[in-house]
Amino acid sequence: MVGTVLLVEDEPSVGELVRSYLGRDGYNVIWVRSGEDALVELGRHEECESDVNEVFRMARQLGGSDQLMAYGYWQLLQSCSARGDAAAALEHARSVNAHRGDWWDVAGADFLADAADCLDRVGYFPLAWEYLELAKEDPKDAQGLIAMAECALLARHGDPTLAEERLALVHRYGIDLRELWRVTLLRGFAAFRRGDTRAGALAARAFEEAAQLGQPQLPLIREREITESLLGLALATGQPAAEALEAASLPLALSVLGQFELTRGGRAVAVGSGQAAQLLKLVAVSGGKIPAEQAIETLWPDADPPAGRNRLRTVLNRLRDAAGDVVTRQGDVLSLAPGVRLDLAQFEREARQARALGLGDPTPAVALARSAIARYRGDLLPHDPYEEWAEAPRDAARRTALDLLDLCATAAVERNDLDELRRIVERTIELAPYDYERYLKAASALVDQGRTGAALTVVRRARTALGALGLDAPVQLVNLERSLAS
Repeated sequence: MVGTVLLVEDEPSVGELVRSYLGRDGYNVIWVRSGEDALVELGRHEECESDVNEVFRMARQLGGSDQLMAYGYWQLLQSCSARGDAAAALEHARSVNAHRGDWWDVAGADFLADAADCLDRVGYFPLAWEYLELAKEDPKDAQGLIAMAECALLARHGDPTLAEERLALVHRYGIDLRELWRVTLLRGFAAFRRGDTRAGALAARAFEEAAQLGQPQLPLIREREITESLLGLALATGQPAAEALEAASLPLALSVLGQFELTRGGRAVAVGSGQAAQLLKLVAVSGGKIPAEQAIETLWPDADPPAGRNRLRTVLNRLRDAAGDVVTRQGDVLSLAPGVRLDLAQFEREARQARALGLGDPTPAVALARSAIARYRGDLLPHDPYEEWAEAPRDAARRTALDLLDLCATAAVERNDLDELRRIVERTIELAPYDYERYLKAASALVDQGRTGAALTVVRRARTALGALGLDAPVQLVNLERSLAS
């Protein structure tokens, strides 16, 4: 049977398309860009599902056509990913895999790249990287989709600096012109994660590019979480497309790593530096939830119970006046409100996933570790160094970041990626300049590979860091330097 590709730019239902070709000898539907793609882009997910059900009905008429079944599940994967339905997206991705057939030889790489993008969007980071690596093994004509998917994975959850490098080159792969707004938006989000002040301007430009396609809501439909994170910054530019997007429901994001900041859509929300801020910090570093009595005892240890409860009510009211219901009280428990994005929680979740995978599955493990490290912008609540309740979570977060750097360093050595190893050593020195054992480990790995020059660079950098702290270099480090320099 000859495989035929349909490229349809208007919006007939896929049922009409398939029905028109039923009965044609030798016809093989492999890929359709038609109504269902348009419906997903427009956010008309119920209509998409209805049309896909028609596809399934006709697939059964054709004796269970793997091509039509896979196409239908593929469309549902895209729809569920855009809606944020993670469980359904994963189920549909697996269903496409279950209906491999002749179509896979032509469009398998396209599916794997698109599925990687879709699954990463809803939180299946390791699996997304697995799909992407499989697509790269036999890319055929899917280089553009693969490059775009890799950029999306890096921008959302990978190394934001590497994301910018890849996004600057992605046009070389001939990506769909309708994706240009998304390239700009992903650049904006990567900039946001790096702390780059250009993030708002890039997001505003992305919204303008989507509006020029006649679909100003497209960023909210296709990349809701990223769009919501950047919309406040984009609004500050005064660009009309950003202002046209609904700003009232922007989510709150709370940062405690490297700084304390509450933002709505990327714009700072003033909380002040008093007890309202301390209460918010305490809830955040306690896993997003803490018994009210424990909060009272922590913040006002000298207050009697009635006075403590009174103070808590007053502070909660002040916090609500400043930031809305960022902290809620249900019975005797204080919690961060649902939907508040806490950088510490995201960091810990990705760290757990990276550690669980370990080097037995290095590609997704390193990707997750890099994403977590990028979230770690510094010590937890650095401006509260003397608060006892912050000490344990601060130490735990720093240890986690160092463990992730160790994981990435080991993987870099195995890949013989010396540039990456140097970057990791520099980051390690920033976090733990006194921890010479990590420098020794990295230098020894380079020596084992015969990279004595690179090893000597690591050792000398370590000595400089220790000297800046007024510490003498340990004997092991001095001896290694001598042996390498001789």
